[in-house]
Amino acid sequence: MNLWKRALLYVRRKRGKTILLLLILTVMSSLALIALAVARGAMSAADDLQKSLGGSFEVQPTVIEDDPKLWKITQHEDGRVTKTYTGPAVNDELVKEIMKVKGIKTYCTSSWISLYLSDVKPIEGGYQSDIDEGIPSSVPSMPNEIMARSVSFYGTNSSEYHQHFRTGGIKLIEGRHIQPGDINKALISEEFAALNHLSVGDTFTAECRDELQARGFNSISGEPFYLEVVGIYQILVNTEPSKYTAEFLLPVNMIYCDETTVMEALQNWNFKKEYNFVYFYVDDPAHLNDVIKEVKALDTINWMYFHVSVDDSAYKASAAPLNTMIMLAAVLIVLVLAGCIALLLLILTMQVKERKKEMGIYLSIGIRKGKIAGQMFVELVVISVIAYLLSTVIAVTAANPVGNAILQATKPEQMEAKYKLDSIMLFYEAAGQAPERIDIQVSAGDVGWMIAGGTAVIAAATMGAAAPILKRKPKDILSGG
Repeated sequence: MNLWKRALLYVRRKRGKTILLLLILTVMSSLALIALAVARGAMSAADDLQKSLGGSFEVQPTVIEDDPKLWKITQHEDGRVTKTYTGPAVNDELVKEIMKVKGIKTYCTSSWISLYLSDVKPIEGGYQSDIDEGIPSSVPSMPNEIMARSVSFYGTNSSEYHQHFRTGGIKLIEGRHIQPGDINKALISEEFAALNHLSVGDTFTAECRDELQARGFNSISGEPFYLEVVGIYQILVNTEPSKYTAEFLLPVNMIYCDETTVMEALQNWNFKKEYNFVYFYVDDPAHLNDVIKEVKALDTINWMYFHVSVDDSAYKASAAPLNTMIMLAAVLIVLVLAGCIALLLLILTMQVKERKKEMGIYLSIGIRKGKIAGQMFVELVVISVIAYLLSTVIAVTAANPVGNAILQATKPEQMEAKYKLDSIMLFYEAAGQAPERIDIQVSAGDVGWMIAGGTAVIAAATMGAAAPILKRKPKDILSGG
Protein backbone atom coordinates (compact mmCIF):
# COMPACT_ATOMS: atom_id res chain seq x y z
CA MET A 1 0.00 0.00 0.00
CA ASN A 2 1.50 3.31 -1.02
CA LEU A 3 1.89 6.49 1.05
CA TRP A 4 -1.21 8.28 -0.31
CA LYS A 5 -3.53 5.32 0.32
CA ARG A 6 -2.28 4.93 3.89
CA ALA A 7 -2.76 8.66 4.48
CA LEU A 8 -6.32 8.68 3.10
CA LEU A 9 -7.29 5.58 5.12
CA TYR A 10 -5.97 7.19 8.32
CA VAL A 11 -7.87 10.43 7.66
CA ARG A 12 -11.12 8.52 7.08
CA ARG A 13 -10.62 6.21 10.07
CA LYS A 14 -9.76 8.96 12.59
CA ARG A 15 -12.77 11.20 11.93
CA GLY A 16 -12.72 12.96 15.31
CA LYS A 17 -9.09 14.01 14.97
CA THR A 18 -9.64 14.88 11.31
CA ILE A 19 -12.51 17.22 12.17
CA LEU A 20 -10.43 18.86 14.93
CA LEU A 21 -7.52 19.47 12.56
CA LEU A 22 -9.90 20.67 9.84
CA LEU A 23 -11.43 23.17 12.26
CA ILE A 24 -8.02 24.48 13.38
CA LEU A 25 -6.66 24.77 9.84
CA THR A 26 -9.84 26.44 8.58
CA VAL A 27 -9.87 29.05 11.34
CA MET A 28 -6.15 29.78 11.01
CA SER A 29 -6.27 29.91 7.20
CA SER A 30 -9.31 32.18 7.25
CA LEU A 31 -7.64 34.61 9.65
CA ALA A 32 -4.43 34.63 7.62
CA LEU A 33 -6.27 35.11 4.33
CA ILE A 34 -8.41 37.95 5.72
CA ALA A 35 -5.28 39.62 7.13
CA LEU A 36 -3.51 39.33 3.77
CA ALA A 37 -6.47 40.84 1.93
CA VAL A 38 -6.85 43.65 4.48
CA ALA A 39 -3.14 44.50 4.32
CA ARG A 40 -3.15 44.56 0.53
CA GLY A 41 -6.33 46.65 0.42
CA ALA A 42 -4.92 49.14 2.93
CA MET A 43 -1.64 49.41 0.98
CA SER A 44 -3.57 50.02 -2.23
CA ALA A 45 -5.66 52.72 -0.54
CA ALA A 46 -2.49 54.31 0.88
CA ASP A 47 -0.96 54.39 -2.61
CA ASP A 48 -4.08 56.09 -3.93
CA LEU A 49 -3.89 58.66 -1.14
CA GLN A 50 -0.26 59.36 -1.89
CA LYS A 51 -1.11 59.97 -5.53
CA SER A 52 -3.89 62.39 -4.63
CA LEU A 53 -2.33 64.16 -1.63
CA GLY A 54 1.42 63.73 -2.00
CA GLY A 55 1.96 65.59 -5.25
CA SER A 56 3.89 68.64 -4.10
CA PHE A 57 7.23 69.80 -2.75
CA GLU A 58 8.39 73.03 -1.19
CA VAL A 59 11.49 75.15 -1.69
CA GLN A 60 12.73 77.52 0.99
CA PRO A 61 16.03 79.26 1.76
CA THR A 62 18.63 77.49 3.85
CA VAL A 63 19.70 80.08 6.40
CA ILE A 64 23.43 79.69 7.09
CA GLU A 65 23.99 81.16 10.53
CA ASP A 66 27.79 81.07 10.66
CA ASP A 67 28.58 82.94 7.43
CA PRO A 68 28.98 86.69 8.23
CA LYS A 69 28.88 87.60 4.51
CA LEU A 70 25.20 86.55 4.46
CA TRP A 71 24.07 88.81 7.30
CA LYS A 72 23.55 92.55 7.76
CA ILE A 73 23.94 93.90 11.30
CA THR A 74 21.97 97.10 12.04
CA GLN A 75 22.41 99.35 15.09
CA HIS A 76 19.17 101.24 15.81
CA GLU A 77 18.80 104.64 17.52
CA ASP A 78 17.04 103.03 20.47
CA GLY A 79 20.06 100.80 21.09
CA ARG A 80 18.62 97.67 19.54
CA VAL A 81 20.78 95.54 17.25
CA THR A 82 19.07 93.53 14.52
CA LYS A 83 20.43 90.88 12.22
CA THR A 84 19.01 90.54 8.71
CA TYR A 85 19.70 87.61 6.35
CA THR A 86 20.98 88.83 2.97
CA GLY A 87 21.82 85.48 1.35
CA PRO A 88 20.33 84.10 -1.86
CA ALA A 89 16.54 84.33 -1.82
CA VAL A 90 13.60 82.35 -3.15
CA ASN A 91 12.42 84.81 -5.78
CA ASP A 92 10.79 84.96 -9.20
CA GLU A 93 14.02 84.05 -11.00
CA LEU A 94 14.40 80.86 -8.99
CA VAL A 95 10.72 79.98 -9.50
CA LYS A 96 11.08 80.43 -13.27
CA GLU A 97 14.08 78.07 -13.35
CA ILE A 98 12.26 75.37 -11.38
CA MET A 99 9.11 75.72 -13.52
CA LYS A 100 11.20 74.73 -16.55
CA VAL A 101 11.34 71.17 -15.21
CA LYS A 102 8.92 68.91 -17.02
CA GLY A 103 6.11 67.51 -14.92
CA ILE A 104 5.41 70.57 -12.72
CA LYS A 105 1.90 71.91 -13.31
CA THR A 106 1.76 74.97 -11.03
CA TYR A 107 3.22 76.66 -7.99
CA CYS A 108 2.07 78.66 -4.97
CA THR A 109 4.11 81.40 -3.34
CA SER A 110 3.96 82.38 0.31
CA SER A 111 5.42 85.55 1.81
CA TRP A 112 4.82 87.41 5.06
CA ILE A 113 4.78 90.96 6.36
CA SER A 114 3.08 92.87 9.17
CA LEU A 115 1.08 95.99 8.26
CA TYR A 116 -0.88 98.59 10.21
CA LEU A 117 -4.67 98.78 9.84
CA SER A 118 -5.74 102.42 9.73
CA ASP A 119 -9.53 102.22 9.28
CA VAL A 120 -10.41 98.79 10.71
CA LYS A 121 -9.28 97.03 13.85
CA PRO A 122 -8.14 93.48 14.60
CA ILE A 123 -9.48 91.12 17.24
CA GLU A 124 -7.83 92.23 20.48
CA GLY A 125 -4.75 90.42 21.73
CA GLY A 126 -1.67 90.88 23.87
CA TYR A 127 -0.79 94.46 22.88
CA GLN A 128 -4.30 95.76 23.59
CA SER A 129 -4.21 93.86 26.89
CA ASP A 130 -1.01 95.72 27.80
CA ILE A 131 -2.65 99.04 26.89
CA ASP A 132 -5.68 98.25 29.06
CA GLU A 133 -3.45 97.28 32.00
CA GLY A 134 -1.15 100.28 31.56
CA ILE A 135 1.91 98.20 30.74
CA PRO A 136 4.39 100.18 28.59
CA SER A 137 5.92 98.79 25.42
CA SER A 138 9.02 96.66 25.93
CA VAL A 139 10.44 98.33 22.81
CA PRO A 140 9.79 102.11 23.00
CA SER A 141 10.30 102.56 19.26
CA MET A 142 7.48 100.04 18.61
CA PRO A 143 4.56 101.47 20.68
CA ASN A 144 1.76 99.19 21.87
CA GLU A 145 -0.78 101.47 20.20
CA ILE A 146 0.73 100.74 16.80
CA MET A 147 1.35 97.03 17.40
CA ALA A 148 -2.24 96.55 18.62
CA ARG A 149 -3.53 97.68 15.20
CA SER A 150 -1.02 95.65 13.15
CA VAL A 151 -1.62 92.15 11.75
CA SER A 152 0.09 89.55 9.58
CA PHE A 153 -0.39 89.62 5.82
CA TYR A 154 0.35 86.42 3.91
CA GLY A 155 1.03 87.11 0.26
CA THR A 156 0.29 84.41 -2.28
CA ASN A 157 -0.26 84.11 -6.00
CA SER A 158 -2.96 81.45 -5.48
CA SER A 159 -4.57 81.08 -2.06
CA GLU A 160 -6.35 77.90 -3.14
CA TYR A 161 -2.97 76.15 -3.08
CA HIS A 162 -1.66 77.96 0.00
CA GLN A 163 -0.55 75.70 2.84
CA HIS A 164 -3.12 77.07 5.26
CA PHE A 165 -6.05 76.28 2.94
CA ARG A 166 -4.69 73.09 1.43
CA THR A 167 -4.11 71.40 4.79
CA GLY A 168 -7.68 72.03 5.89
CA GLY A 169 -6.81 74.53 8.62
CA ILE A 170 -9.11 77.12 7.03
CA LYS A 171 -11.62 77.12 4.20
CA LEU A 172 -13.19 79.75 1.98
CA ILE A 173 -16.88 80.25 2.81
CA GLU A 174 -17.68 83.39 0.78
CA GLY A 175 -16.32 84.99 -2.37
CA ARG A 176 -13.31 83.68 -4.24
CA HIS A 177 -9.64 82.85 -3.74
CA ILE A 178 -6.66 85.07 -4.49
CA GLN A 179 -5.70 84.46 -8.12
CA PRO A 180 -2.64 85.18 -10.28
CA GLY A 181 -2.78 88.76 -11.51
CA ASP A 182 -4.70 90.09 -8.51
CA ILE A 183 -3.62 93.46 -7.08
CA ASN A 184 -4.76 94.80 -3.70
CA LYS A 185 -7.13 91.89 -3.05
CA ALA A 186 -7.61 90.26 0.36
CA LEU A 187 -9.21 87.35 2.19
CA ILE A 188 -10.28 87.92 5.81
CA SER A 189 -11.66 85.68 8.56
CA GLU A 190 -15.36 85.63 9.37
CA GLU A 191 -14.56 86.96 12.87
CA PHE A 192 -12.56 89.89 11.44
CA ALA A 193 -15.35 90.60 8.94
CA ALA A 194 -18.04 90.57 11.65
CA LEU A 195 -16.04 92.86 13.98
CA ASN A 196 -15.52 95.47 11.24
CA HIS A 197 -18.84 94.94 9.41
CA LEU A 198 -17.03 93.99 6.21
CA SER A 199 -18.49 92.00 3.32
CA VAL A 200 -17.16 90.76 -0.01
CA GLY A 201 -16.57 93.84 -2.16
CA ASP A 202 -15.81 96.21 0.74
CA THR A 203 -12.39 97.83 1.17
CA PHE A 204 -10.06 98.62 4.06
CA THR A 205 -6.69 100.32 4.36
CA ALA A 206 -3.28 99.00 5.43
CA GLU A 207 -0.09 101.00 5.85
CA CYS A 208 3.64 100.52 6.21
CA ARG A 209 3.92 102.35 9.53
CA ASP A 210 7.60 102.89 10.26
CA GLU A 211 7.15 102.01 13.92
CA LEU A 212 6.71 98.38 12.81
CA GLN A 213 10.34 98.41 11.73
CA ALA A 214 11.48 100.81 14.51
CA ARG A 215 12.33 103.39 11.85
CA GLY A 216 10.44 106.45 13.08
CA PHE A 217 7.27 107.81 14.63
CA ASN A 218 4.00 108.84 12.97
CA SER A 219 5.45 108.22 9.53
CA ILE A 220 4.53 105.92 6.67
CA SER A 221 6.81 104.39 4.03
CA GLY A 222 5.16 104.40 0.62
CA GLU A 223 1.51 104.83 -0.20
CA PRO A 224 -1.32 103.16 1.75
CA PHE A 225 -2.82 99.94 0.38
CA TYR A 226 -6.56 100.04 -0.33
CA LEU A 227 -7.50 96.37 -0.20
CA GLU A 228 -10.71 94.92 -1.56
CA VAL A 229 -12.21 91.97 0.29
CA VAL A 230 -12.72 89.25 -2.33
CA GLY A 231 -13.31 86.35 0.08
CA ILE A 232 -14.05 85.38 3.67
CA TYR A 233 -12.61 82.28 5.28
CA GLN A 234 -13.54 80.11 8.24
CA ILE A 235 -11.02 78.68 10.72
CA LEU A 236 -11.53 74.95 11.19
CA VAL A 237 -9.18 74.37 14.12
CA ASN A 238 -9.41 75.14 17.80
CA THR A 239 -6.75 77.84 18.14
CA GLU A 240 -7.35 78.63 21.84
CA PRO A 241 -5.22 81.80 21.97
CA SER A 242 -4.52 83.46 25.29
CA LYS A 243 -5.06 87.15 26.01
CA TYR A 244 -1.29 87.55 25.87
CA THR A 245 -1.01 86.40 22.25
CA ALA A 246 0.00 89.32 20.06
CA GLU A 247 -2.60 90.57 17.59
CA PHE A 248 -0.41 89.72 14.58
CA LEU A 249 -0.15 86.10 15.79
CA LEU A 250 -3.89 85.51 16.21
CA PRO A 251 -5.20 83.24 13.39
CA VAL A 252 -8.45 85.27 13.22
CA ASN A 253 -6.42 88.35 12.29
CA MET A 254 -4.48 86.73 9.46
CA ILE A 255 -5.08 88.45 6.12
CA TYR A 256 -4.27 86.69 2.84
CA CYS A 257 -3.52 88.99 -0.06
CA ASP A 258 -1.92 89.02 -3.49
CA GLU A 259 1.87 88.86 -3.76
CA THR A 260 2.05 92.27 -5.45
CA THR A 261 0.83 93.94 -2.25
CA VAL A 262 3.40 92.21 -0.03
CA MET A 263 6.24 92.77 -2.50
CA GLU A 264 5.44 96.50 -2.68
CA ALA A 265 5.35 96.67 1.12
CA LEU A 266 8.76 94.98 1.32
CA GLN A 267 10.09 97.44 -1.24
CA ASN A 268 8.66 100.38 0.74
CA TRP A 269 10.96 99.39 3.60
CA ASN A 270 13.86 98.60 1.24
CA PHE A 271 13.69 94.84 1.82
CA LYS A 272 14.43 92.31 -0.90
CA LYS A 273 11.46 91.04 -2.87
CA GLU A 274 11.53 87.40 -1.83
CA TYR A 275 9.26 84.56 -0.77
CA ASN A 276 9.38 82.62 2.48
CA PHE A 277 8.22 79.41 0.76
CA VAL A 278 7.18 78.26 -2.67
CA TYR A 279 5.11 75.10 -3.15
CA PHE A 280 5.35 73.27 -6.47
CA TYR A 281 2.68 70.82 -7.63
CA VAL A 282 3.41 68.03 -10.08
CA ASP A 283 1.18 66.57 -12.81
CA ASP A 284 1.55 62.98 -11.61
CA PRO A 285 2.25 62.41 -7.89
CA ALA A 286 3.63 58.97 -8.74
CA HIS A 287 6.58 60.76 -10.40
CA LEU A 288 7.14 63.29 -7.59
CA ASN A 289 10.56 61.92 -6.58
CA ASP A 290 11.72 61.91 -10.21
CA VAL A 291 10.68 65.55 -10.61
CA ILE A 292 12.52 66.51 -7.41
CA LYS A 293 15.67 64.78 -8.70
CA GLU A 294 15.49 66.85 -11.89
CA VAL A 295 14.94 70.03 -9.89
CA LYS A 296 18.00 69.32 -7.72
CA ALA A 297 19.99 68.64 -10.87
CA LEU A 298 19.49 72.22 -12.13
CA ASP A 299 22.96 73.72 -12.39
CA THR A 300 21.58 77.26 -12.54
CA ILE A 301 20.70 77.07 -8.82
CA ASN A 302 23.22 76.84 -5.99
CA TRP A 303 21.47 74.31 -3.77
CA MET A 304 23.75 75.06 -0.84
CA TYR A 305 21.45 78.01 -0.14
CA PHE A 306 18.09 76.29 -0.68
CA HIS A 307 16.23 73.35 0.75
CA VAL A 308 13.81 71.06 -1.08
CA SER A 309 11.42 68.89 0.89
CA VAL A 310 8.44 66.73 0.04
CA ASP A 311 5.24 68.28 1.28
CA ASP A 312 3.63 65.08 2.58
CA SER A 313 1.90 66.35 5.73
CA ALA A 314 -1.59 65.79 4.30
CA TYR A 315 -0.70 62.29 3.13
CA LYS A 316 0.86 61.26 6.45
CA ALA A 317 -2.14 62.44 8.45
CA SER A 318 -4.60 60.76 6.09
CA ALA A 319 -2.70 57.49 5.78
CA ALA A 320 -2.21 57.00 9.54
CA PRO A 321 -5.30 54.75 9.97
CA LEU A 322 -4.32 52.74 6.89
CA ASN A 323 -0.79 52.24 8.18
CA THR A 324 -2.27 51.06 11.47
CA MET A 325 -4.38 48.54 9.53
CA ILE A 326 -1.31 47.26 7.68
CA MET A 327 0.60 46.87 10.96
CA LEU A 328 -2.30 45.06 12.65
CA ALA A 329 -2.68 42.73 9.66
CA ALA A 330 1.04 41.93 9.72
CA VAL A 331 0.92 41.21 13.46
CA LEU A 332 -2.13 38.99 12.95
CA ILE A 333 -0.40 37.00 10.21
CA VAL A 334 2.65 36.41 12.42
CA LEU A 335 0.46 35.40 15.36
CA VAL A 336 -1.61 33.06 13.16
CA LEU A 337 1.50 31.36 11.78
CA ALA A 338 3.06 31.00 15.23
CA GLY A 339 -0.20 29.81 16.77
CA CYS A 340 -0.83 27.34 13.98
CA ILE A 341 2.63 25.85 14.33
CA ALA A 342 2.23 25.59 18.11
CA LEU A 343 -1.22 23.96 17.93
CA LEU A 344 -0.29 21.56 15.16
CA LEU A 345 2.94 20.64 16.92
CA LEU A 346 1.02 19.91 20.12
CA ILE A 347 -1.67 17.83 18.39
CA LEU A 348 0.78 15.96 16.17
CA THR A 349 3.09 15.23 19.10
CA MET A 350 0.17 13.63 20.93
CA GLN A 351 -0.78 11.69 17.80
CA VAL A 352 2.78 10.47 17.31
CA LYS A 353 2.84 9.09 20.83
CA GLU A 354 -0.40 7.23 20.10
CA ARG A 355 1.04 5.93 16.81
CA LYS A 356 4.40 4.76 18.11
CA LYS A 357 3.52 1.12 17.50
CA GLU A 358 2.36 1.86 13.95
CA MET A 359 5.59 3.73 13.21
CA GLY A 360 7.70 1.00 14.73
CA ILE A 361 6.02 -1.60 12.50
CA TYR A 362 6.57 0.58 9.43
CA LEU A 363 10.25 0.89 10.28
CA SER A 364 10.60 -2.84 11.00
CA ILE A 365 9.19 -3.80 7.57
CA GLY A 366 11.60 -1.49 5.82
CA ILE A 367 9.58 1.67 5.20
CA ARG A 368 11.95 4.58 5.33
CA LYS A 369 11.66 7.32 7.95
CA GLY A 370 11.11 9.93 5.26
CA LYS A 371 8.04 8.09 3.95
CA ILE A 372 6.59 7.74 7.43
CA ALA A 373 6.98 11.49 8.04
CA GLY A 374 5.70 12.04 4.49
CA GLN A 375 2.53 10.10 5.30
CA MET A 376 1.85 12.39 8.27
CA PHE A 377 2.49 15.38 6.04
CA VAL A 378 0.11 14.08 3.34
CA GLU A 379 -2.57 13.42 5.96
CA LEU A 380 -2.46 17.09 6.93
CA VAL A 381 -2.28 18.23 3.30
CA VAL A 382 -5.45 16.28 2.49
CA ILE A 383 -7.23 17.97 5.41
CA SER A 384 -5.72 21.36 4.53
CA VAL A 385 -7.06 21.24 0.96
CA ILE A 386 -10.59 21.22 2.36
CA ALA A 387 -9.60 23.84 4.94
CA TYR A 388 -8.20 26.12 2.20
CA LEU A 389 -11.43 25.86 0.20
CA LEU A 390 -13.54 26.66 3.24
CA SER A 391 -11.28 29.52 4.35
CA THR A 392 -11.36 31.05 0.86
CA VAL A 393 -15.16 31.13 0.94
CA ILE A 394 -15.11 32.62 4.45
CA ALA A 395 -12.48 35.23 3.62
CA VAL A 396 -14.16 36.32 0.37
CA THR A 397 -17.31 36.98 2.38
CA ALA A 398 -15.72 38.50 5.49
CA ALA A 399 -12.60 40.39 4.34
CA ASN A 400 -14.34 43.56 3.17
CA PRO A 401 -16.62 44.09 6.19
CA VAL A 402 -13.88 43.09 8.64
CA GLY A 403 -11.32 45.38 7.01
CA ASN A 404 -13.64 48.38 6.95
CA ALA A 405 -14.64 47.73 10.57
CA ILE A 406 -10.93 47.90 11.46
CA LEU A 407 -10.61 51.14 9.45
CA GLN A 408 -13.46 52.75 11.38
CA ALA A 409 -12.00 51.55 14.68
CA THR A 410 -8.53 52.93 13.94
CA LYS A 411 -9.70 56.23 12.45
CA PRO A 412 -10.14 59.07 14.93
CA GLU A 413 -13.71 60.32 15.32
CA GLN A 414 -12.66 63.72 14.04
CA MET A 415 -9.47 64.25 12.06
CA GLU A 416 -8.73 67.95 12.49
CA ALA A 417 -5.96 70.19 11.34
CA LYS A 418 -3.75 71.71 14.03
CA TYR A 419 -1.99 75.01 14.07
CA LYS A 420 1.41 75.98 15.39
CA LEU A 421 3.49 79.13 15.56
CA ASP A 422 7.09 79.15 14.43
CA SER A 423 8.56 82.49 15.44
CA ILE A 424 6.32 84.96 13.55
CA MET A 425 4.96 82.41 11.06
CA LEU A 426 1.74 80.46 11.39
CA PHE A 427 1.51 76.89 10.08
CA TYR A 428 -1.35 74.43 9.92
CA GLU A 429 -0.66 70.73 10.26
CA ALA A 430 -2.85 68.87 7.82
CA ALA A 431 -6.18 67.37 8.77
CA GLY A 432 -6.51 63.70 7.92
CA GLN A 433 -8.62 62.75 4.94
CA ALA A 434 -8.70 58.99 5.38
CA PRO A 435 -11.28 57.27 3.19
CA GLU A 436 -14.62 56.31 4.71
CA ARG A 437 -14.39 52.87 3.13
CA ILE A 438 -11.81 50.94 1.15
CA ASP A 439 -12.24 48.12 -1.32
CA ILE A 440 -10.87 44.85 0.09
CA GLN A 441 -11.02 41.81 -2.15
CA VAL A 442 -9.37 38.40 -1.78
CA SER A 443 -7.11 37.86 -4.78
CA ALA A 444 -5.65 34.71 -6.27
CA GLY A 445 -2.29 35.94 -5.02
CA ASP A 446 -3.60 36.12 -1.46
CA VAL A 447 -4.87 32.53 -1.73
CA GLY A 448 -1.51 31.46 -3.15
CA TRP A 449 0.38 33.05 -0.26
CA MET A 450 -1.99 31.43 2.23
CA ILE A 451 -1.48 28.00 0.69
CA ALA A 452 2.30 28.45 0.57
CA GLY A 453 2.43 29.65 4.17
CA GLY A 454 0.04 26.95 5.38
CA THR A 455 1.97 24.20 3.64
CA ALA A 456 5.23 25.47 5.13
CA VAL A 457 3.65 25.49 8.60
CA ILE A 458 2.36 21.93 8.13
CA ALA A 459 5.77 20.74 6.99
CA ALA A 460 7.50 22.39 9.96
CA ALA A 461 4.99 21.00 12.47
CA THR A 462 5.19 17.49 10.97
CA MET A 463 8.97 17.37 11.13
CA GLY A 464 9.00 18.82 14.64
CA ALA A 465 6.52 16.22 15.93
CA ALA A 466 7.87 13.14 14.12
CA ALA A 467 11.60 13.71 14.52
CA PRO A 468 11.93 12.58 18.19
CA ILE A 469 10.27 9.21 17.46
CA LEU A 470 11.85 8.54 14.08
CA LYS A 471 15.33 9.03 15.50
CA ARG A 472 14.84 5.89 17.58
CA LYS A 473 15.27 2.27 16.51
CA PRO A 474 12.19 0.11 15.70
CA LYS A 475 12.94 -2.24 18.61
CA ASP A 476 13.02 0.65 21.10
CA ILE A 477 9.79 2.11 19.71
CA LEU A 478 7.91 -1.25 19.82
CA SER A 479 9.18 -2.08 23.29
CA GLY A 480 7.89 1.28 24.55
CA GLY A 481 11.33 2.34 25.78
